[in-house]
Amino acid sequence: MPRRQRDGEREWRATLFVWRGVLAVSDFGNSVTWRGVWVPTDTDTLPDSGDTRYENSKNDFALQTRVYRGQDELEILESCGTSDEEQFWGLEHLGDIRLTGSYQLDQNDGEGHKTYSDDWHD
Repeated sequence: MPRRQRDGEREWRATLFVWRGVLAVSDFGNSVTWRGVWVPTDTDTLPDSGDTRYENSKNDFALQTRVYRGQDELEILESCGTSDEEQFWGLEHLGDIRLTGSYQLDQNDGEGHKTYSDDWHD
């Protein structure tokens, strides 16, 4: 069983935020999206895929790559099948994988979940 840090020794910077989602090539075949949810954990291990916090999480996110226009890039995206192995091969060969988009976060300020965005994620 993972060891939970005691409240006395716990620091907010020690929390790991685990983002889990699905990669998909857009319907137009010219970009990649990553959608899912994220959960915080304050144990020494990652939550497993059966962790119910993923199902119950309101912390969703939707990120997207830039639109690729080069013939080589479009061919790489076209070759990305539905298997994880093919998608990761394609992403590795695209090079620039900056993601833009938004995520949900509740700051515990009484206003509930709000949408936030970053300029980009590498």
